[in-house]
Parts: sequence; C-alpha cells; structure tokens
Amino acid sequence: QKQLNADLATLRLSSRDSIFEVRTTKQDTAEARQEIDRLHLHLQNLYYEERHLRGEISSCESYDHQYRQLPLIPAEEFLQLEPQHPLDDEKSLMFARINHELAEREALEQQRQGLLKRKQGLIADNKKRKDDLASLDKDLETFIDVHMPTRIVFWTSC
Repeated sequence: QKQLNADLATLRLSSRDSIFEVRTTKQDTAEARQEIDRLHLHLQNLYYEERHLRGEISSCESYDHQYRQLPLIPAEEFLQLEPQHPLDDEKSLMFARINHELAEREALEQQRQGLLKRKQGLIADNKKRKDDLASLDKDLETFIDVHMPTRIVFWTSC
C-alpha cells in the first residue's frame, strides 16, 4: 500500500510536471507563432510598400513633363550652336537646351518691348502731327473768314 501510494504520488508528480511542461511548450509555441505572425505581417507591409513605390516610380517615369512639350531646337542644331556641351549626359543637355531657349525668348521679349516703345512713340508723333494739321485747318478757316470781306471788296472792284 505504501509502495502504491508512493508510486501514485510519483505518477501525480510526473503528470503535474508533464502538464507544466506542456503548458510551457504551448506558451513558447504561442509566443513563437506570434513572433512569426508579426514578422509575416511586417513582410507583407514591406511588399505592399514596395508595390506602392514601384507604382509611384512608374507613374513618375511616364509623366508627361512640360519640358517635353517645349518647342526646343533639335539637339544636333543646339550642339552646333553651343559646342561646349557634346559630352553632357541627356539630363544636363536638356537643361542646357531649356536655358538656351529661355535666353532666346528673353532676348526676343526685350526686342518686342523695344519695338512696342518705338510704336508708341510713332503713334504719339502721328497724333501730334494730326492735331497740328487740325489746328492748321482751323486757323486757315478763321483766316478765310476774317479775310472774306477783303476778298469781296477786291472781287467787286475788279
């Protein structure tokens, strides 16, 4: 009986130890599973971010930039005009072509402003001459009106 009770106590102790071990193993497994789930979620987030960034990159690469629509001179003609740029990469060559176009447009705008000022001056001069002619016409009419009696006298005496 004592042996049986001792074996039963040992069996209960072993059972309790195995239950604690199972609980510990389950807890360790659950923690490991949580860590794996967290890492998997992080990986999925990274994949999502990568897809998003690739989409952004492709939309930026396919964006129709305004500089592509500028009426620039051809690259060959630009290189003949500006021979210091033959070894430039495509980006710096485009930048130089845009700057060249800007300089030409600014020069043309200055020329246009000068011509506008000249036009305004000519318009003012024409207006002054027109006013002078109108006043001369008015003076001539008053002269004729004033000298009409004299004219009548001369005509009647002849």
